[in-house]
Amino acid sequence: MNIESEIISAVIVAALYLLLFGTMELWSRRTSVAREVTRKGVHIGGGFIALTLPYLFESHWSVLILGSLLTIALIIARWRSLLPSVQGVERSTYGEILYPAAIYLTFLWAMHEQRPLYYIIAILTLALADGLAGIVGERFKRVTFRVAGGEKSLGGSATFFAVATAIILIAFDIDGTQTQLGSIVIALIVAFVATAVEAASTHGTDNVTVPLATLGMLLAIEAKTIERIVG
Repeated sequence: MNIESEIISAVIVAALYLLLFGTMELWSRRTSVAREVTRKGVHIGGGFIALTLPYLFESHWSVLILGSLLTIALIIARWRSLLPSVQGVERSTYGEILYPAAIYLTFLWAMHEQRPLYYIIAILTLALADGLAGIVGERFKRVTFRVAGGEKSLGGSATFFAVATAIILIAFDIDGTQTQLGSIVIALIVAFVATAVEAASTHGTDNVTVPLATLGMLLAIEAKTIERIVG
């Protein structure tokens, strides 16, 4: 491990997150944009920044330290009300506090299994499927269903499923390791489970449960496939 390279990478990633938070906060304060929009902007943008981690860091310790510092900063920001663009929404949620931990745990697990593709899929599912589902769910609340701790929008869940399915299909198509039929079956199964997990998660815990469930399902299906081939 090149410590100098890890430090430089950490500085770059930290700067990108600071730029993202700063941009959303400035947008929120200078316009009448809804805070749910700026919050989702950070959610989606933060996910795209996290996609670079497997290519910037060799050690998970670097990601852990970076994530811990970001978590501490977000806790202080919530305590001092420094980021209303992200933390000023009306609903009770701790999603932004859990976000760095979710990224680290997904990174640790995927890199341990040597599956960077699965990390990419899991983080994109968190960023895009969950992020866009939140936006659609806020916009179209007419049809909802009850879950533990509140209600979920049917439109939001449908959006999550569609986007998650598309992410997996595109990822496997680019990777080229799955047959077309295999990709479709895996995408539908993983997207369905991830959608169910997201619907059952409340108070921002989906930021942790969604990527881990997505990664776990991908690994489980792969293990089952290998078992059938060997058996």
